[in-house]
Amino acid sequence: MIDQTVKDEFKHHLSQTRFGYGAYALIDFESEKFETYQLIRHNQESNLKIWFDLASVTKALTLAGAWLAKPEIFTDEMIMLLEHRAGLPFWGRLSKDSWRESVSQYTPKKSETEYSDFSALRLTLEIQKKASDLYALTDSYRDPEVCFWKDLPEHSFSPVTGWRRGKLISGEVHDDNCFVIGEKVGHAGLFGTIEGLSKTLINYNRELGLISKMLPLLKAEHSRFVRGFDTVQNLDTTLAGPGCSEQTFGHTGFTGTSFWIDATKNRGWILLTNGSYPYWYDRLKLNALRRSLGQLSWL
Repeated sequence: MIDQTVKDEFKHHLSQTRFGYGAYALIDFESEKFETYQLIRHNQESNLKIWFDLASVTKALTLAGAWLAKPEIFTDEMIMLLEHRAGLPFWGRLSKDSWRESVSQYTPKKSETEYSDFSALRLTLEIQKKASDLYALTDSYRDPEVCFWKDLPEHSFSPVTGWRRGKLISGEVHDDNCFVIGEKVGHAGLFGTIEGLSKTLINYNRELGLISKMLPLLKAEHSRFVRGFDTVQNLDTTLAGPGCSEQTFGHTGFTGTSFWIDATKNRGWILLTNGSYPYWYDRLKLNALRRSLGQLSWL
């Protein structure tokens, strides 16, 4: 599945970056097979089990996953929160003791799409009112190699993703609010290996009907986010990579993670990196890598 052209392109683009760790997977959802390819510093091929901070990909696996598993508990207001159309601020510093009150003070109201961690956190609370435990709704469908950051196996390896209080972040969630809250919330917090995330997406499709539920929604008129998944706005410039169809969905993560699934091709791809280190604000080379691998993935 992964030919030498893809491997060479991965090596070329990763060598232009400073973060140094990358893992790629190509998934065939029809056959439920996948193949992975992983590079570590100095473009060395590696089978090392690397646990990447999935960052906002967590939203797709928990919040969108909750909709897949229990769509009947979602009200119209909860759908607006899930699709970032509820008018909540996009971000703000929260405290462990008062974060619930902080995100609950806003009245959700229909608005233009604005990507919002506060919206994801508010939805976490709304789901917990009906199901008590957000993660429990989808835990059984996630592979053991996708887990909450506090549950990482002992001595597991995780690349550095940045700094916190003058120390390198490794094996701890990069998102400050998630770190401070310290609980299983929906906006960030999951770590995973490339194999674990590949198996998880296959499980979500087989057990929860991921593609079959998303396809009709993607064919209808929709805003950017559909049931918590990002979609393609421009076929030529999308981070999913040129060559995908309009019925493509997925999610990206701040640490340099992403996955995309073309519902018409029954094919998907994943890229995991530690792209927030050392320069979190430098997205150009990371996004060039995303588009290049994406384009080759759809051939």
